[in-house]
Amino acid sequence: MILRLHTPKYPLRAFIKSMIYYEGQSVHTAYNKVLPDGHVQLIVELDGRERVLKNKDGQSDSSYQNAWIASIQTKPVIYQFEKNTTTLSIQFEPEGLFTLLGIPMAEFHNAMVDAESVMGHGVTQLRQRLLNCIKTDEIFELTTNFLEKEFLGLTLENQFISFVRNKLNKNMSIANVSQEVSYSQKQLIQIFKKHVGISPKKYQRISRFHKSLSMLHLQKQASYSDIVYSCHFYDQAHFINEFRHFTDYTPSQYSRLKRDYSHIIAIDEYR
Repeated sequence: MILRLHTPKYPLRAFIKSMIYYEGQSVHTAYNKVLPDGHVQLIVELDGRERVLKNKDGQSDSSYQNAWIASIQTKPVIYQFEKNTTTLSIQFEPEGLFTLLGIPMAEFHNAMVDAESVMGHGVTQLRQRLLNCIKTDEIFELTTNFLEKEFLGLTLENQFISFVRNKLNKNMSIANVSQEVSYSQKQLIQIFKKHVGISPKKYQRISRFHKSLSMLHLQKQASYSDIVYSCHFYDQAHFINEFRHFTDYTPSQYSRLKRDYSHIIAIDEYR
């Protein structure tokens, strides 16, 4: 298996957190359960094969091919596992895709959207060029050039949302943030939802959860009290309830699951 991570340089780094290329996955499992991580992704498959998303509540499964956008998710999503796939995933900063598209992100809340329908034919042309690349560095270079042409530059609103997110990540209350930036809470929530797709409060919850997820993944004997303190939960019950909300598991159940990455869980059965 080939796995490469690329972090773009500024100014593109202001919009894109990372690009992840992987080829030839061979884990023997039926499904991958992907947990919320607070980011929007542009996913490009480079093998001509569909990716099947399992839907709950008796709804028919959804399939995606070529390139699609996965918005910020507030619940786990389950993909049917496909062996030997080749995929490029572009992980945006939460407000990054709004800067590119100019479409309110609330319209994409918990959605998977065909990329060409919102980004135009250019993303399809990019995929065709990527299919001809031999080296991974070429893939990252082509993608970087494409995205740099698409973005017009770092906007003032983008800087504003980045500043607000930084305050929320430090557990500052929405009331205090609105006071610091001289906006009413209603105005702040409207601007944030337009750029990110979810409310500041929900973003803060996902951010706090994701930090706790990383601590549990990296530390086999992680102390719940340490997690509660480091991630700004009210108490242990709050931590466990939030963790179950975003994963369908308790922290102790999660610790026993098969996983190579903190937010991707290998599961053999889907119910």
